[in-house]
Amino acid sequence: MARKSSLAIALAVLVFFVTCPISGADQASHEGKLVVLALLGDNNTPSKDAFVYVRGNLGQPSVAVSPSRVGRFEINLRPGLYDVFVSEGSSLPMCRRFEIRADQTRVYSAKLEADDDHLEN
Repeated sequence: MARKSSLAIALAVLVFFVTCPISGADQASHEGKLVVLALLGDNNTPSKDAFVYVRGNLGQPSVAVSPSRVGRFEINLRPGLYDVFVSEGSSLPMCRRFEIRADQTRVYSAKLEADDDHLEN
């Protein structure tokens, strides 16, 4: 009798895994990636103090993005429209809207300009 119940449980587990998608892999394939490069000056030096905020539109999430390395920010996002805000203490802030599509990477090179009107020497 125990053998029949063990077989039934094994069959139920097998049916569950066959009919359910693998959630992590399935979700990742439906996301796109946004890469933001925060650059300073004419020589495009990566900004050490940049801040990136991604604001979702029409129900998409909003999030502050941590740098993956100096001047580079990466985030996976669900498809949709996003406003991308980039700022750094000594420069003028920048904002641009992007459409993120599944399985695609968008790269935004934010070339930050010095804020000469508000900098104190």
